[in-house]
Amino acid sequence: MITSLTLRKLSLAPIAALALAAGLLSAAPANAVVVPTAAFAVTSPAAGEAVASRTVQFAGTGTPAAAVGVTSLDGASLFGVPAIVDATGAWSLTVDFAANAETTQSLLVSQVIDLTTPPTSAPVTFTLPSAPAEPVAAIVLTDPGSLEVLTSRTVTFAGSAPAGTEISIANTDGSATVTTVADDLNAFVTDLVFSDEASLVQDVTVSGTLDGVALTPVTVLLILPPLPLPAPVITAPAAGSTVTGGTVVVSGTGEPGATIALIYAPTADLASGADIATLESAALAGVGGDIVVTAEGTWSTTLTLAPNAYSFFAGQSQLIGAEGNVAASGRSERRDFTLVAQAVVPAAPTVPVNTPAVPVRVPAAPASSVRELAATGVDTAGLAGSISSLLLALGAAAVVVSRRRRLTSES
Repeated sequence: MITSLTLRKLSLAPIAALALAAGLLSAAPANAVVVPTAAFAVTSPAAGEAVASRTVQFAGTGTPAAAVGVTSLDGASLFGVPAIVDATGAWSLTVDFAANAETTQSLLVSQVIDLTTPPTSAPVTFTLPSAPAEPVAAIVLTDPGSLEVLTSRTVTFAGSAPAGTEISIANTDGSATVTTVADDLNAFVTDLVFSDEASLVQDVTVSGTLDGVALTPVTVLLILPPLPLPAPVITAPAAGSTVTGGTVVVSGTGEPGATIALIYAPTADLASGADIATLESAALAGVGGDIVVTAEGTWSTTLTLAPNAYSFFAGQSQLIGAEGNVAASGRSERRDFTLVAQAVVPAAPTVPVNTPAVPVRVPAAPASSVRELAATGVDTAGLAGSISSLLLALGAAAVVVSRRRRLTSES
């Protein structure tokens, strides 16, 4: 005996459709055993039950050959496929509830024998489980961002992917890798650690597979922080000293083989609140690798400057291991001095004499001795800001210098 009917499109009201189903499907064979009519009842789901799935099975007892269906309380909507009560008086049907259906459901389960007999109905209320989180279509990386300048070589990667996705994160040469799995909330977070030998610039790819299917990978370009170097020391000119002439020799100590960058400005500019980062960028733009610390740990350069009071800083950078891995320092202690022009003493007038008749010049007076000036008292509180621009510029300078040396040696 046919026990169910698939109702695709109905022009009849749900209850009338149930009656039609009962009439079409209830014809029992001649030898069928008809049991006494059982009271209509809904045994599953129980009143107030919290069901485990959004696919809910309805079951109960009723009159053999009657049609049973699940509708809204007002009878206007039919849920699932109606069932026909079998010869034993039992019936069951299944309803799939959409992910956006309310968790608390109050519905009407009705039995219809034929079009002339009033239906028998029983309300039922139960609770559906919360809808699962909507899966994301692909890997979405929220942190770190591409071209991000990092402050640590331990980098946290966070993002989203469909629950259960096996996530793999690796740099280009495979020296830094880590794997994780997206959780039930479609999220993942893990740390990728770069060694001290890793280069400053890193391409990192985040890929994933779900049930053997590869998701579209995401690639980011990261700038690692340089390895720390101690700041170099400026030893000359002496602090607060005055240098006479149009040039000044600046010297100091540093890490053997490191490249030195000098950052300087008139002391009055710093006292008036000049942006030290801007001064750094201007000074470092011309770094060409001419100031290199010797094997003995010393360095020196000669600058041509206009007379003024100056404040100097120094930084150093160095390639470590493979090309592209850089160590860099912060700014050195500030060094102030004053440059004054060489005094010019006019020559003495020529004194004529009778014998011999040759002009004679009086020797010029000796230059005045070097004068020590009082300290300028410039406020340096505003110079303790971020040194990231210096570190990155020093790193870039070191890479350029290394490549220049390599090309020179190969030519």
